[in-house]
Amino acid sequence: MRGGVDQASVDKIWREAAWEVREGGITEDTEKALKALNINYIVVHNDQSAEFYHDFKNVEKFENTTNLVKFFEELGDLIYKVQ
Repeated sequence: MRGGVDQASVDKIWREAAWEVREGGITEDTEKALKALNINYIVVHNDQSAEFYHDFKNVEKFENTTNLVKFFEELGDLIYKVQ
């Protein structure tokens, strides 16, 4: 989400929200974190992706909601729009 420079953020909620999006397994908490950080789109790579670095631990949580709309999908690379 930030390229490994989380300590550079000045947003008070960044650390917890970024962890929730990357590592958390609860869809509703991830949605809240994305909205709190004012994120409009998020790129996710699943097991089918050729991308070497997979930032998210529980990618299935992005599929279990109507508040994240799949905007793009190709070869395991997905883009979701945050509603």
